[in-house]
Amino acid sequence: MMILLMMLACLLFSGALAEDVATATELNVATATELDVATATDLDIQPGEGAAYATVTDLNACTVLGKTGQRQHGGENSLVLTYGASGFTSNFEGTEFWMYVPEMPTWDNDGDGKSEYQTQRIMVLVDTDMPMEAECIYVENPGWYRLASGLEKGSHTITVYKADRGFYGIMAALYLPISRIATDGAFETPNPLKDLVIEVYGDSISNGDAVWTDGKNPQAYTYGAYGGVVARLLGAELRVCGNSGNGLLGWVLAGGANGRLDNLFPPQNSWDKIDPNQISSPWSHEGANAADVVIINLGTNDRVELGNGDLTPEVFTAEYVRFIKQIKTDCPDAMVIGCIGAMDAVKEFSGAIQAAVDEVNQWHGSEFAYYVELQNCRNIKDGMGHDNSHPSQRAHEQYGLQIARLINEKLSLGVELPEEVK
Repeated sequence: MMILLMMLACLLFSGALAEDVATATELNVATATELDVATATDLDIQPGEGAAYATVTDLNACTVLGKTGQRQHGGENSLVLTYGASGFTSNFEGTEFWMYVPEMPTWDNDGDGKSEYQTQRIMVLVDTDMPMEAECIYVENPGWYRLASGLEKGSHTITVYKADRGFYGIMAALYLPISRIATDGAFETPNPLKDLVIEVYGDSISNGDAVWTDGKNPQAYTYGAYGGVVARLLGAELRVCGNSGNGLLGWVLAGGANGRLDNLFPPQNSWDKIDPNQISSPWSHEGANAADVVIINLGTNDRVELGNGDLTPEVFTAEYVRFIKQIKTDCPDAMVIGCIGAMDAVKEFSGAIQAAVDEVNQWHGSEFAYYVELQNCRNIKDGMGHDNSHPSQRAHEQYGLQIARLINEKLSLGVELPEEVK
């Protein structure tokens, strides 16, 4: 029944998620008089008279971050934030900054036949790249949102990340379109994309589940997870496909043996797509989009189906090999790292991952793939997250430093890294 509901949710959202090719199109910066400024119905806030406006897809005003698509929403060309750590950064001179959300995903939460807006969380960083210094903002309705105010006059950098990805069906379909930005000053030259590109494919660990808390409940925060740590340490671009509850082939809520694998949405199926259920949402790895490092952290949620007999180590290894070969074919210079252990599963899958690494290195004729065993977060000081199950941000700092050291060594980057996590 649960599988049927999730499939139905995916079908209901299929139209909303049909994103275009994920490459930013340069547009001219618009003046306030050229745009029909909308007023948020839930917020008595909008940019003031004389504000500078730009479309969020304008390369003269923004740098697009992460695995971020584009499509029309509410008649406006929008960035579509689907995965955690997707978003944008903008340099501006001013004291305030706004963004405009043209529409929101909807869902009938209580079965009364009426669809409600689905709240999205964004993490906003101003003049910092340290994840725990972010402000979490809940986006509940279409309209203008003021992301920063009361800043000192002068130049500032604002970075906006979608907090996390989610699960199947309704949760996986929670996208956030952003079409316009504004400041009370002027936009400045945006930052160029960094040369080193790191991609992460994983589950709730990669999604950063329980890294953050709103003071009441644990929250996922992808940029606060180990992928964000690696990117900050090495000065790299980060793209994450972390789908909570998912494994390489199985998933965490699988029941008894049924002769098939239950995972409808393996993260690796998003390698060449924004949404694997939509053939019209391709993601290219050509040119600047080529990945230099790909981190795979899958297997933790495959244990249920391994235990009930629907998955074998041999089948797991075969899919791991297939995915790595796909990566290497599309990105010939890429380094690949296979991880396991942050929430155990070492006994079940370390051998299968090492076997996959050995096979692809032999296939390629040189070493480019590596196995990394992560320490169980339960055995790390202050290593448990806000749900007392997933890794804490401190544990992620340890994992990120461990992986960054390997990348630094194998790619001869020469980056000076800290000796240990503080």
